Amino acid sequence: MPPKLNHSPVLLGINSKWFNNQASSDIEVHLENDKVLHCHRLVLCSWSEVWATALEDKKETSLDLTAHDPAIVEMCAVLLHGYD
Repeated sequence: MPPKLNHSPVLLGINSKWFNNQASSDIEVHLENDKVLHCHRLVLCSWSEVWATALEDKKETSLDLTAHDPAIVEMCAVLLHGYD
């Protein structure tokens, strides 16, 4: 059973300045054409059961989504990081 999502006030305070910030990210999402999104596991997993399932392996530092539409993946990642 997937973990229950918990949107704490701390997570709600995260904004887009943290998205694609290589210095503070802990997960790389690889898209087609060698594009890489620098994301935060806590943010992705807290907002989405799909991302939580994909990132169940805590040792994993990258996720290969080259088979998916890069525009949709990037849009989801941006929105989950609190686009402002």
